[in-house]
Amino acid sequence: QFFPLYVYRPDGTREVLFYGNRGSYTSIYAQPVDAEMRPVGDTRRVVQGERSAEYEAFHLFESRMDVSDTGLLAFVTKQGGADVVHLLDLNTGEREAVLGFETLVAIYSPALSGDGQTVVFTGIDQGGMADLYVYSRAVGVLRQLTHDAYDDRDPDLSPDGQTVAFSSDRSQWGMDGHYNLFALDVRSGAVEAITAGPQMDLSP
Repeated sequence: QFFPLYVYRPDGTREVLFYGNRGSYTSIYAQPVDAEMRPVGDTRRVVQGERSAEYEAFHLFESRMDVSDTGLLAFVTKQGGADVVHLLDLNTGEREAVLGFETLVAIYSPALSGDGQTVVFTGIDQGGMADLYVYSRAVGVLRQLTHDAYDDRDPDLSPDGQTVAFSSDRSQWGMDGHYNLFALDVRSGAVEAITAGPQMDLSP
């Protein structure tokens, strides 16, 4: 079980979503839990992976999932040799959108705004640079948020969608393989350190 994600629904039900490898195939599963995080009921499979071209392969050890307040699940798979972001409505089980970008060779850890209309993620371009990107579904525009040689990963959006928290090696300790947490202002692009030190601060 990898990258568990806690989901609290408006009707009061709770689930933990996770990547799981059962029977040699990786899929996304949901386990109902109570308020004390104890399992209740049966685990159900949300997405059947690695058996079709639609969900060719997950980045099992590298990429997180996210869920919007509206119940939209964002996750990444390979599809036809390229990475795409899938947006799946957990309320209906229907896939709402598939987002792919010609300029990016890999995508990791998509995060959603509360309404599901904004997606921020780590993208790797053809030069191998790992930067943060934001995609507005309302206007269909992809914007690059960071432009440098640092390894920016695991972004998450603030509730108002104006700040991105992320992990990066953009510090004096980065050359030694350490990561700290940073906050990026979406409007201005300004980056501020949240933590500092020779440590591994990941997945804010």
